[in-house]
Amino acid sequence: MMATPNAPIAAIVPIAPNVAAPQAAQRAARRLELAPSCGEIERNAIAFLGPCGTYTEDAMRLCFGETHDAMSCTNVDAVFDAVAHGGASHGVVPVENSTEGIVARTLDLLLKNRLTVSGEVVLPVRHMLMTAHGTLDGIICVTAHEQALAQCRRWLDAHLPDVPRQAVASNAQAAQLAARSAGHAAIGSQRAAHHYGLRIVASAIQDEHFNSTRFYVIGRDEPPPTGDDRTLLCVELENSSGALQRVLAPLAEHRIPVTRLDARPLRNELWAYRFFVELPRHRHDVQMAHALAQMKRHARALVLLGSFPAAPGGGAVS
Repeated sequence: MMATPNAPIAAIVPIAPNVAAPQAAQRAARRLELAPSCGEIERNAIAFLGPCGTYTEDAMRLCFGETHDAMSCTNVDAVFDAVAHGGASHGVVPVENSTEGIVARTLDLLLKNRLTVSGEVVLPVRHMLMTAHGTLDGIICVTAHEQALAQCRRWLDAHLPDVPRQAVASNAQAAQLAARSAGHAAIGSQRAAHHYGLRIVASAIQDEHFNSTRFYVIGRDEPPPTGDDRTLLCVELENSSGALQRVLAPLAEHRIPVTRLDARPLRNELWAYRFFVELPRHRHDVQMAHALAQMKRHARALVLLGSFPAAPGGGAVS
């Protein structure tokens, strides 16, 4: 997580009004600008979970604009590899959906690669049902990412109850299938429909009106504090009674709430876990620094995975 001195990141600013996105998305996303002094790294691509037409591409475009070179990656692992090995200056990956929960692979790869979380985007997700012919007639299969199928379950049960559903790697891949087969319908974004020449049959078919996905921007550098920041860390506990309570106690002492707590299994130890903890302060905040120092004394291991500006809509903190 060492910073590269010649590659600073400028402050996150509100998204430009000319970006083609729903008004809610404009309020819920912030745009990352690479500083002019970035030099060679400024010309690197921004990696994202592809193929073209995914919601991750929407989040990437909202962050970095339409002019940056984009690197479409086949999976989250490939996004991390691109950033870790210098093929991309930053990457955009999904980390959490308000309906279906955490994207565990993203958390695992953050720890494995030790890249820095340098920003976040909260994107309202509006699922569209799309076909090549523009009607519900003749649909023999609905394809989408498994999370999208789960997020649209009630609509599908009501309107296409007897049509099989097929999970694929991404909603963009589903759109590709629908473009090749008149019998396939896809669930995806408006960008995907436009990119693959599909017609939207039904809009906003997600079960929850406020369905949103959070994305992390990953990189090699940590942006400076803004006054409205989050810190992500990973802790491994001693295998003893009350270990989690002892590790989290300094946060209560310093009046720092926990905005997210996720458990992931340790693969080299049976029924043992590490915890990813997200906190609403920058790691250089005085109270946060004191709390982290105390937490380290009670943890088997504590790894800081980044402090980054909070996106509007990222979750209320009291």
